[in-house]
Amino acid sequence: MKLKLGINDPVLIIEQQRPDYGNLKVVNVTGLGKLPKNRSLPLSARVNASKKP
Repeated sequence: MKLKLGINDPVLIIEQQRPDYGNLKVVNVTGLGKLPKNRSLPLSARVNASKKP
């Protein structure tokens, strides 16, 4: 693009290395619906059970 625009000034290129996500595990839990802050005991038990591996 620099050559097409006829620009002769140097171009600064900045890159950033992406983090390693090799140890990341994503688990999608469905069926719990919207979780309120004030949870009942049965709902809290379901949430805690879904967090266990």
